[in-house]
Order: sequence, then structure tokens, then C-alpha cells
Amino acid sequence: MKPASNDARIDRRRGLISEDLMQFRWLDDIALAPDGSRIAYTVRHPQAETNGYTTHVYLRDLATGSVQRLSSGASTAFALAWSRDSQQLAYSYSEGGANSVRVWSESGTRSYPIDGEAFTGTDWSPDGRRLVGVRWTAIRSVDDRSSAPGIPPPTIKVVRRLRYKQDGSGWVHDRFTQIWTLELDTGDLVQLTHSECDYATPKWSQAGDKLAFVGTSREQNIPLGYGQIFILDYPGGTPRLLLPDWQGSALSPVWGEDDRSIAFAGHNLPPPVNRRNFWQPHIADVAAGTARKLGADLDEEVGNYAVADQRKGLANITMKWAPGDAYIYFLLTEQGATNLFRITPAGEYERIVGGSSVTFEYSPAVGGTVAYGQANPANPGELYLWHNGAVAAALRFQPVAARPLPLAAGRVLVQRTRQR
Repeated sequence: MKPASNDARIDRRRGLISEDLMQFRWLDDIALAPDGSRIAYTVRHPQAETNGYTTHVYLRDLATGSVQRLSSGASTAFALAWSRDSQQLAYSYSEGGANSVRVWSESGTRSYPIDGEAFTGTDWSPDGRRLVGVRWTAIRSVDDRSSAPGIPPPTIKVVRRLRYKQDGSGWVHDRFTQIWTLELDTGDLVQLTHSECDYATPKWSQAGDKLAFVGTSREQNIPLGYGQIFILDYPGGTPRLLLPDWQGSALSPVWGEDDRSIAFAGHNLPPPVNRRNFWQPHIADVAAGTARKLGADLDEEVGNYAVADQRKGLANITMKWAPGDAYIYFLLTEQGATNLFRITPAGEYERIVGGSSVTFEYSPAVGGTVAYGQANPANPGELYLWHNGAVAAALRFQPVAARPLPLAAGRVLVQRTRQR
């Protein structure tokens, strides 16, 4: 047999093996400062020693390209939120079973211990004095069979709903996500909702006198079982439905600049319904309590449905509207790809990031700037910046040498809890 020519080369590439997964890095949360000057983001990587993950928060200055790492240790950072003036960044921090909220500024980092469940879904009040978020909260029911003095605790669980467990959260039959505020001057935690309903995505109005958030019951035979938007006058108000006659689902509320409108993703199909409901862009008239669909010819679904097990989220059904901006942003899944769109309150829309990839997270700022994460079958995700039609090259989201910032001395506040 004639030997093979020396010019013949065989490109041998080994396949992916399990050990390679330990080298993966995933871009998770992205938060662009309202003035477009900085991007905050989190990077998650596996930890073999703990059979878990570590997630750190990074801060990139877009003018200089410099990168800082704000967290350290075997910790998890999440729920990034910028203050309205772009001078402070809040994020939740968990390490060794202890939870806190940290607030970064150029003068240092303050830490607010959180006794019990973590503080997530964070949003800043316009005056910068408090944060609003959600926490898993125990709700005592009439069927509560807690132990009494001298009586051993029960070994049974009383379950009254079909939705009694959740992935990543475990048993939730006796606790619900409730709305809380964190007072930054005192460290006080204040509970605002107190019902057997799961509340999520709280957003301050531009004037700071109202909160909008989603409530979802655990019964699917009523509209509230699919998510409804509530409005709460702050302080001292009682939650009320934004759309009293809405019979479908309404998610991810975001206020317009004048507080007269709220954009959201939703559908108006009555229960019971199957899971092929299309959440589409809508805008509500707050005073009238009515809503209309945006983009009459849009028939795809808001969210990322081109998902895989590498992403921590499964849908990302969100609408985002930077204060003072003319456009509302959202994701739309089209033929196996997830693309980034923007739309005006009049319903004029455009696809600004397309292709055959998956845009899994995004964060807009006023003036036509959006930071976003995009993945494809060969890459678990890169960080990009879109500005008025131009896309910057992929930003290196994993810095080689970055030092964590220490906490500012004497700025660790004692947390207190009270109800309102």
C-alpha cells in the first residue's frame, strides 16, 4: 500500500469531556447605568469543591475600558440595580449562608445584612433613599400546625395547593414571595404585602409615590393564577389591580416617563388556558385601567424560548423602559433564535439585534444604548453594546486581573425588620 503523502493533514479535535465544564464561565445579569457610562454584570463559574457555583459582580467603565471586581470569596452576587443618578449600584450578596445587600459607589461599599431570605428583584426609589425587592416570607395560615410549648413539633406538612414546591426553592407551601423595602438610612426592612400570593418585579414610579408589581396566586383557574399587575400608593397604600377587567396574564410592568402609562408583556385569554399563550407587548392607561396591544402584526412571543440548560433562566419575559427614553425594549423568539426589539408607545417597532443567536439578557439606557448578552451553539455567551445601530465588538467580560473592593470602614448597618 502506498504510504500517505506527507502533505495530508488530519485535523483531529477531541470532543467535549466532563472536566471541560469546570472551565466554563457564564455571563448572567447585565445592568447598564442609566447614563450609559458603566456596565455592571455578573459572571458565574462552577466550584467542584462545593458542588455549586460562585458568581461575582464586575463593573466596566465604558469610557476607559477599565474593569473592577466588586465581590470576592466563595460568594454569589445577583439582583443588580443602578440608582437613577447612575452613582450607586446595589446588588444582593450571599456567602456561607449569610445574605446581605451591598451598595457600591465611588466612595466605597456599604453592606446591609439581611436576616433570613435573600433580597431580590431590586429597584431604586427615585430619591435614592430606599430599595424595593422581594423575599420569600412565611405566611401563617389557618391550617398552621406549628408546635406549641411542651408539644413536639409535627412531622407532617399540610399542603393545600398544587403549587407546593419549586425548582431551586424547595417546599413553598407555607411561604410566599412578598414585597419589601430596605431603608438605606437605617437598614430597616419593611414588609409591604401580607397575603397568600407570590409577588414579583416591583418597580417605582418616576415620581416615587407608587409601586407597580405582579401578583400570582397558586390557583390556575382564575386570572390571578397567571399573573396580574398591582399598583400600590407609597407609603401606606393597599394593593389594587391596574387592569380590573383583564382576564389573562400581565407581567413585567415598567412605568412611562409621565407615570400615566405602564408597558407590560401579556395576553388577555381567560383561564383555564394551555401553555401556548403568547405574551406580547401592551401598554396600559393607569388612570383608565385599560390596555392596548403594541405592534398589531407582532405574533411571536415576548421572551427567550430558545433556551438550554446552560442558562439559569427559562424565558426572560420582560419589558424594559429606561426613564426618559422613547423606546420600550423586549426579547422576541423567532424561528429558533431570540432577538432584541424595541417599540414606541405608538406601536412602531424594529428588530435591533437579530441573526441565528440567542440574546438572553439586556439592559437599555436613555439615548439608544443597550448592553446585551448573546450566545450561540459554540459560545455560552458574550457581552455586547448596541448604540443607535452600531454594535461594539464583544467586550471581554471575564477580566484577567481584577481586585475585589473592600467594604468601606464603619458602613455595615444593623438590619431591623418591621411591618407596614
